[in-house]
Amino acid sequence: MKKLSKILKSTGKVLLFIVTSIVLIAFIYSRIGNTTVKADIKGVGTQVCIVVYYSADGTKSSFKPAFFINDKASIRIRNEKTTIVRIQFLDFNKAFRSTTIKSYVDANTTTVLEGERIDNAIDYNVVEGSRYAKEYAVLRKSLLPYYIEETKFYAEAKRVKDDNPELSRILMHKFDSVRFEVSAYKRTEFAKQHLDFLIVPTDFLESHVPRDTTIKYYHLLSDEVKASTDGKMLGGIIKGWENTAIGSVAPGIEKNTLKGDAIDIANLRGKYVVLDFWGTWCGYCMYEMPELKKYYEQYNDKLEIVGIACNDKETAWRAAVKKNEMNWIQVLNDNQNEDLTLIYAVQSFPTKFIIDKEGKIMYKFKGAKKDFYKTLDSLLVN
Repeated sequence: MKKLSKILKSTGKVLLFIVTSIVLIAFIYSRIGNTTVKADIKGVGTQVCIVVYYSADGTKSSFKPAFFINDKASIRIRNEKTTIVRIQFLDFNKAFRSTTIKSYVDANTTTVLEGERIDNAIDYNVVEGSRYAKEYAVLRKSLLPYYIEETKFYAEAKRVKDDNPELSRILMHKFDSVRFEVSAYKRTEFAKQHLDFLIVPTDFLESHVPRDTTIKYYHLLSDEVKASTDGKMLGGIIKGWENTAIGSVAPGIEKNTLKGDAIDIANLRGKYVVLDFWGTWCGYCMYEMPELKKYYEQYNDKLEIVGIACNDKETAWRAAVKKNEMNWIQVLNDNQNEDLTLIYAVQSFPTKFIIDKEGKIMYKFKGAKKDFYKTLDSLLVN
């Protein structure tokens, strides 16, 4: 018995050492970086949180642990460009927009946040930070009541799920309605009232906003906002809509293929051409690859496919093409020289274009839809 007690004691010491070491390493790691976010959020106490951060242009992402001690935290990240930082607290049962701290930070700067925890939400202000950070804080504060409402619907749906599945389903429907409809509409209305905010251009690309409304408000933006990163993107999308109207000649592509050859889609005339905007990270894109592969193998005498991988690392792109035997033309949209998602006004993935034998755009399909394959059948099956 004494021997067992000694073993348990030794094991406990080892586990304590391991846990302490992990916490210490995590604490040291949280203090490494060139950019600082300081937060004083009353009511969060002392706890571990997760910091997710990604560049505003979507090219880099990472995460790290961080610590709040007596409501305060000083978090450092390593970044080279404007980055979005999300602080997620582990004691909330899900990382909702009402319970997550989100801010924009520039490289080599310090951002200071102050706020409080209130039930199912964190409310905060930007005391010191970039223009993006301050503008987003104003936007979030205006939407916080709706963020809180969606969180409450989800929490209640989860609570009654076992005892009352039907009520849980109704509550989840309300959650979806607030999250994807009400909040989205409110955000767009905010954008209309704040045309001098750098953060608003992309809000006019919401699915519920008619195209003519987007174009109208783009022209109402200040010159400064139009010249911003998001403003240029919105302008590029609008130009892309004009370039890719049905019946227009498909814009050229100045990229090298996976094999290193230059591509010129004008040289593909005489066949139907499918431009497939996809990504290895896109579940729907990868799900339909076997079907796309089947069509290519069966109709490659009449059909050419150009796969355009977007928001991907080159290693992941090459590995996916090889593994899935995607033996049609493949290019990586690495945003160098030209961004094909802007030229072709692609806002979601997968997106496919069908180009006729004369090089003119016939159809545009968003999402993994059966209508795309039915259309191919009508063109290719004699």
